[in-house]
Amino acid sequence: MVTGSRACTPEVLACSPGLFDSISSQLRLTLTKAGFTGVESLIPELGSGQTHEEKDPFDQSSVTVVTWYNQSNVKSGQIMLRANNQVYAEIDILKPHPKAPNRFVELVLAWGSGDTLKTELKMLDMP
Repeated sequence: MVTGSRACTPEVLACSPGLFDSISSQLRLTLTKAGFTGVESLIPELGSGQTHEEKDPFDQSSVTVVTWYNQSNVKSGQIMLRANNQVYAEIDILKPHPKAPNRFVELVLAWGSGDTLKTELKMLDMP
């Protein structure tokens, strides 16, 4: 796991698959608790995303960003990893909620750090 002020670069990310595995696991657990099946296919693999570094406009720190695109080349998910081990992730789900037929799950979110990741579903009312 990335700690301290060491930047989470694409190289560090490749050497720290446990960090991505932890994020993916929490996202899958949230979807499973909501009643989704086949959640493995809803969360993309790390290697299938495009990874690059950005500068945070607020504090100029380095942020590693992994972005996924769908078959139409539209962004379908993103994970941002900060040097201080803070994480923000959002992955498109775009499916009806399995337990609430009048709700639509737009995406699943994760934020926090290390073992204190929080997750939630972003839902919309069905028209």
